[in-house]
Amino acid sequence: MEVQVRVPNIDWSVSDEWALRSLFEKCVVDGELFLSVVDLALKVIPKEEQSPREHLDNLLRLGGSALTIAPDGLSLVGRVQPEALQAARHVVEAGSRAGEYLAEAWRHAYGRNPHAGTAYREAVRAIEAAVCPVIIPKNPKPTLEVRKIREALAPNTSGAYTWKCKVCGFVNQGMVDAPL
Repeated sequence: MEVQVRVPNIDWSVSDEWALRSLFEKCVVDGELFLSVVDLALKVIPKEEQSPREHLDNLLRLGGSALTIAPDGLSLVGRVQPEALQAARHVVEAGSRAGEYLAEAWRHAYGRNPHAGTAYREAVRAIEAAVCPVIIPKNPKPTLEVRKIREALAPNTSGAYTWKCKVCGFVNQGMVDAPL
């Protein structure tokens, strides 16, 4: 992962303290530079160290910021409903491939420099990584192509394609028939 923030006219030859003071002064007058420095800090702080991230997230929330910390903790993103962010963090923190794709999709959908096409592509990859091993486990290259899903499932007696999914964690646990 390469991280860069370009800040012109900072003289590191005097001392680290002098350079940091100069950087701070530039951040005070340039909000975008400040946000870039925060993004950089989030990327270089070890993921195990949650305390600085939690503190920053609290400051952003209390200050009424439109930004919050991404589900993977590596960048600033636009604020969304807390339940959506919590669900995304749950998936990302599980450490699965689907979580990696979701983190990337989230960054491109809600990040400071959004890119809708990349967000969509990574979201589809996240769904494929989560769902395809369950629906079509023998497919070496899982994609959500309807043809491949239909081939993997047998039609029922009425000729409709259905699959059963056990829904856990709800009061009425049981099987769900879902037509394709």
